[in-house]
Amino acid sequence: GCAFMSAILDIPYPQMATHFEMQHCGLTVIDFRSKGEYAVPVVLTYSNDGHLYKEGLPTRYNGVKRIVY
Repeated sequence: GCAFMSAILDIPYPQMATHFEMQHCGLTVIDFRSKGEYAVPVVLTYSNDGHLYKEGLPTRYNGVKRIVY
């Protein structure tokens, strides 16, 4: 996954692997709309786990509130 995202987003693999956490069941959405002759990938959400939470459940972990979409 990190190698694929590194190639798509033109981010060096060592930087991608160490600075961008990828979860096992996280959802990544990339938009590939073309702008003329080229398609530029735009990351709409990266490794989002909001689809796993049931409404009303606490989302704090280690004192940090998680963003739920």
